[in-house]
Amino acid sequence: MTATTINAIQTLLKADATVSEEQAANILSCCKQTNFRRRLINAREVMELLCISRPTLRFYVRKGYLQQINFSSRKARFDADEVQRFANNGSSTGTNSVPRKNTPGCESSVCSTSEK
Repeated sequence: MTATTINAIQTLLKADATVSEEQAANILSCCKQTNFRRRLINAREVMELLCISRPTLRFYVRKGYLQQINFSSRKARFDADEVQRFANNGSSTGTNSVPRKNTPGCESSVCSTSEK
C-alpha cells in the first residue's frame, strides 16, 4: 500500500469516534504488511482437520460456515486460517456455533475435544 493510501486511512480512523486507538493501530499495522499470501488447503486436509465427511464439508460450505475458493469446477481450496478458526470456535466468523461429533478413526485434536 502506498504512503498516501495509509495516510488517508489514518485520517479516516482519527475522524471516526467509534474506532478505538487500539483498533486503529491494528488496522494500520495490517495496512503496512507486505506479505498477504494465504495458506490454502484442499478439501481432504479440511476433512482430516475437522474430522468430517465430504457431505458434511459440502453442507458447511452451503450454509456459509466455511468459504470455498474455486479455481475451476474440480479444483477448490480453503483458507487454512479460516478452517483453524472454525475448528477452534465452531465458526469461521465466531458468531454461529456448529456442533461436531467424533468421526471414527479420526486422530485430530479437534475430535478429541469436541462433544461425542
